[in-house]
Amino acid sequence: MKVRHQFLLLLSLALLASMPALFAGCGGKKDSTRGWAVGSRDILYTSNGGKIWTRQKRLTWDAYSCGISFSDASHGWIVGDDAYFTSDGGTSWQKYAKTGRSASLSGFSDIDFADLEHGWAVGPKGAVVATTDGGHLWKAQSSGTVDDLTGVTFADDLHGWAVGNNGVIVATSDGGAHWTRQRSPTSDSLSDVTFVDASHGWVTGAGIFATTNGGKTWREQYGLSGWSVSFADLSHGWFIGGGGVLATSNGGRNWGAYAKAPRSKVGYTGYIEVRRVVAVNARHAWVVGDLGTILATGDGGKTWVKQESGTTDELYCVASVAT
Repeated sequence: MKVRHQFLLLLSLALLASMPALFAGCGGKKDSTRGWAVGSRDILYTSNGGKIWTRQKRLTWDAYSCGISFSDASHGWIVGDDAYFTSDGGTSWQKYAKTGRSASLSGFSDIDFADLEHGWAVGPKGAVVATTDGGHLWKAQSSGTVDDLTGVTFADDLHGWAVGNNGVIVATSDGGAHWTRQRSPTSDSLSDVTFVDASHGWVTGAGIFATTNGGKTWREQYGLSGWSVSFADLSHGWFIGGGGVLATSNGGRNWGAYAKAPRSKVGYTGYIEVRRVVAVNARHAWVVGDLGTILATGDGGKTWVKQESGTTDELYCVASVAT
């Protein structure tokens, strides 16, 4: 009996050890292939890394910018001329309507959720609204600025940053109960911000600027003006500037692997303008832009492949659920 018990114990341990491999394809790996792209008329979705993009919803707005954030594979929010939300991965999208004490989300520029419950959106004249219940109730917060805010990011449910016109950078360490203005490295407008933890972040506008102390000080990493920046971790990031995409594998100390946006075949003969990048992980990222352009990389930005979006409308924002 003792030998039999030892055999059963060893068998159980072997099965337990194999479970992560058995279920690897059912968790994060599956989510790394999911993406959403939003433009002037459509919400697009892929579940296979961009091999096929399908329309989830036809929009009635005429937006020129938008923000999108997914806290998991099911729950997502979009802001622009109007606001939309989903709790089933986009199978159905509901238009957000201001009710009772909840603040409006119309005309906002960007949105970010730290988890299922905590989210923030930013917009014109320093507007910041926040939710602590997954979007049922949105409340206004005082940002301390009247400059238009164009980008927002949160490293967790306490530490967040927003950027905007005239180089404004505001930060909070208490979930937005108090926002304070940080010393900006530029007086030119900033368009995007990303942080991978409470200390390490990047902003872009008239260049790429980085911080390692939560925004107390910023240093310029690259002088090229850009639209969007996104990092997967402390080392791997992408930046849109100069009509193309640059990549880094050392936290921005060096930017290389420059990829020029493709030439247009519709409407005009110049290069297509790319607008937004999202880092999925250290190797994978998506870029969206004009004429329905979607570009994807699976090798850290060394090469980019144009994916078929099924539309020629402009695409302004893109999101993924990272592994």
